[in-house]
Amino acid sequence: MSTQPFTYQIRVQGHLGDTLREWFEPLQVSNEAAGEATLSGPMRDQAELYGVLLKLYNLNFTLIAVARLKEPSP
Repeated sequence: MSTQPFTYQIRVQGHLGDTLREWFEPLQVSNEAAGEATLSGPMRDQAELYGVLLKLYNLNFTLIAVARLKEPSP
């Protein structure tokens, strides 16, 4: 089992304001013109990913997509 983090990209419907950006640090948040937001960055494991998704769900964001962007370095 790998201990290196994977880089994930999460897209949701809606924009995240400054306060919500702080809640999701160290993920990078990019608000798109189409009314969507992208959160991206490394996550240690599936539990951390689930925690971010649960936080978005509890804030009533609609999930559009989740993608793992790269494999961990050996």
